[in-house]
Amino acid sequence: MRNGNLPSLAKGWQWRKFGDCAQFINGRAYSQEELLDSGTPVLRIQNLNGGDRWYYSNLKLPDEKYCEAGDLLYAWSASFGPYRFAGLKSIFHYHIWRVIPGEELDKTFAFHLLEEITTEVKSAAHGVAMLHRTKGGIETWPITDNDLQCRLHHARPVRQCEELHRLAGDLVMRLLFRRIKLLEVKSRAQSCCREKRRAARAN
Repeated sequence: MRNGNLPSLAKGWQWRKFGDCAQFINGRAYSQEELLDSGTPVLRIQNLNGGDRWYYSNLKLPDEKYCEAGDLLYAWSASFGPYRFAGLKSIFHYHIWRVIPGEELDKTFAFHLLEEITTEVKSAAHGVAMLHRTKGGIETWPITDNDLQCRLHHARPVRQCEELHRLAGDLVMRLLFRRIKLLEVKSRAQSCCREKRRAARAN
């Protein structure tokens, strides 16, 4: 557990605070009266874990209080941990942070680093009182220059692999749709031929 005195590092390395490398934005707390049946979705931890019970809001909030597909989120209450958001533009609830990595920390590896921290916290007594998960607790979590250097070194090939995977999926879908179109054309052509044969026999 990274608490108390931190171990010495190799020459040239230094300890950094996570908050120096990423911004953690608090969600907004809601009263029951503010949760509606229509409007902008309000993302709660239940929804991150697959729950399909959604609330909505008609409040106009600063841009930073919204999350969109591709954003890195962290649930800091109950079942806590990092998430890659894949839904529609939503307002994220108070028990969720939006994490914006700085230039020196790739988003993919910020996700994995948060996974490592979560695993370490969960294995500690009382989950470090669930970190007691003020934003300051995660912002002051110590990481090393080596953490950042390794992640920057490997970030590019990981992104390239993810992009290749996405392109391969797109190609498969395009080929599938093309095959469907060809089958539709073939079916229409066969139907047309049958109609012509019936018409010829009728004459």
